[in-house]
Amino acid sequence: MRITILINELNIRGGTHKQMHRLVEYLIRANHDVTIVTKQYDPDKCYPGIEKFNILSFDKYFKDYSKMNLLSKIYNKVVGSYKMSTAAVKDAECINIHDNGFGLISYFIKLKRKKLPVFWQINDLPPVFSLGNSKGEHGNWTYGLRKRFYIRMAKNVNQITVNVSKNALRVKEYLGVQAKVLHCGVDLRYTNFNGRTNSGEKIRLLSTGVFLAYRNYETFLDVQEKLSKMGYIVESAIIGSTALNPGYTEKISDLIKEKQLNCRITGDIPEKELIDIYNNSDYFLFLNIDQSWGLAVFEAMNFGLPTFVSQSVGAVELLNNDVDSMIVDPLDAEAIAIEIDHLQKNAAKHQLITRNAFDSTLKMTWDKMYSSKLEKIMIDETSCRKA
Repeated sequence: MRITILINELNIRGGTHKQMHRLVEYLIRANHDVTIVTKQYDPDKCYPGIEKFNILSFDKYFKDYSKMNLLSKIYNKVVGSYKMSTAAVKDAECINIHDNGFGLISYFIKLKRKKLPVFWQINDLPPVFSLGNSKGEHGNWTYGLRKRFYIRMAKNVNQITVNVSKNALRVKEYLGVQAKVLHCGVDLRYTNFNGRTNSGEKIRLLSTGVFLAYRNYETFLDVQEKLSKMGYIVESAIIGSTALNPGYTEKISDLIKEKQLNCRITGDIPEKELIDIYNNSDYFLFLNIDQSWGLAVFEAMNFGLPTFVSQSVGAVELLNNDVDSMIVDPLDAEAIAIEIDHLQKNAAKHQLITRNAFDSTLKMTWDKMYSSKLEKIMIDETSCRKA
């Protein structure tokens, strides 16, 4: 089957981008012909192996709009969207819109090929709905118009898929259609449990995620500070691109200096260095506020790391508190620090949590959890259209 996948940008390593990457790998192995159409592309900033895919990029139309006047913005957005839609529908038997920001492009797609099956993966509702990590955003006069675009788009696609149940409820409430839940998979770097031990007075904390305000790295630093006051020697690292929100990155950097903490912001790093940091960490903290899913949670668990997860993160749907992870209030640094202190002093519970964390990831492969299920949806719907 000839499948086109649309994604906003391929110049960053985020959860949505890994999800798409693993899907494309699976579809190619299953002998499908896959073309990726994107607004921005930089192979050096993507996950390894991206250069093997067939990618059409429209960077010239989706540059930094802050340097354009209003007419130039409108021209580039409309013309770029039209050309992307033309590339997307060419020879395609179905389209997977794997992101938000495609309201206008989806409109052009339907104008060109009304009966072409279109599937929309929504990991978060578009920011114009001011939900989840976009809560509190009011935007400008275009928000109302863009909402109507998305509501119409939702009714015109063949199937919407989401990665967590709470987003299915939001799709039903705000877009007026049903969505199918397809949980994300895990990159299994290990299939045998090597075990972990408490490290006495020294603690190494880790968190990962593209630097955006909802990551709540402030609490991460508060936890480190409280553990230091308990007498621990604490080191920490935060892994993730700093490009999308330099202001937030600067805020966290300033907090590190103010609190005089031994915390390293790494930015995007190669896979080998990423694995080394995971292997040399003691606890993983994912304290995001209303994160849709949280791939990094399960990746950390596959390393056998005791993992602290915000109760507002979608990943808790598959977790068991105090069994394979610790589900916490993301703003209660005191309670998180106390629980880490408890695990440091309780070797039996520490070992049980790390073992359960590792074991729970072994059946959560990308092929099983996500890619094969979406492939079946696309094949079934496309076959029905042809019949």
